[in-house]
Amino acid sequence: MTGERDEVVGTWDDVFGASPPEVQALAREVADLVRHIHPGVVEVARPGDGAVTFGHGPRKMKDGYAYLAPQRTRVNLGFYRGTSLPDPHGLLEGTGKALRHVKIRGPVPEGVELDTELYKLGVPAKTRHNEVAPSQFEIAILYAEANVSADYNQLVMELLRR
Repeated sequence: MTGERDEVVGTWDDVFGASPPEVQALAREVADLVRHIHPGVVEVARPGDGAVTFGHGPRKMKDGYAYLAPQRTRVNLGFYRGTSLPDPHGLLEGTGKALRHVKIRGPVPEGVELDTELYKLGVPAKTRHNEVAPSQFEIAILYAEANVSADYNQLVMELLRR
């Protein structure tokens, strides 16, 4: 006996099959984003939990870092150790000891690729949008010491040139 309870592992359809088509499409889009950020992610459908777990291995609490759960009109993207994540904009919800989630109600916004690349580089940016004039774009990098901010600015400019 390993000390972990036996879990029923299922399929994506076991978890999302009964959801409305809009919720299924939204879940696929969010899952694609997770796969893009973490190539080689291990996905485990857990029908008993009503969620798909994403992680570094098959064990939910030991290897998993996030889960995707269908709701009636949205999907929840949850984080198993969400209380340890910085949340400067107050996006994470939940009151448990460790779990937190965000409610995703619409398509993943444009520009997420830029956000993903900035995240991979460790650049904390919060605002990004097109300006009124052509070829203008605003990105607000979070405050840091002067030399670190200068490095962030260089990384962002290099990324935008690609």
